[in-house]
Amino acid sequence: MNESAQIRASGCSIGLLIGLGVPAFLVGPALFERVSWSAFSGAQLGWSMAPLCFGVWLFLVSCLAEAEEVRKVLEPFQGSETAVLFLPYMLWIGTRSIAGRIRRMLK
Repeated sequence: MNESAQIRASGCSIGLLIGLGVPAFLVGPALFERVSWSAFSGAQLGWSMAPLCFGVWLFLVSCLAEAEEVRKVLEPFQGSETAVLFLPYMLWIGTRSIAGRIRRMLK
């Protein structure tokens, strides 16, 4: 597997981990232990949706953006605990790359 495919695969796996793992942890009792959804506050449900959105966004960026942009997005995840703080900015870079790619395809 070439380096570009490895970068994309790691980005997709990180996106799935953030997008599915964190929300499953936050609302796990309702999913696995039959706790009523009404036991959760609206804030808790909202906070469980934020990582889901970021995870899906990272997954899409990893699949659709150019390989060099995906590398820029994933660099802070290498040994940095603060990567989550920069996730929106990193994903903005990837989204710009996707938009540029779509514009070039439409021309």
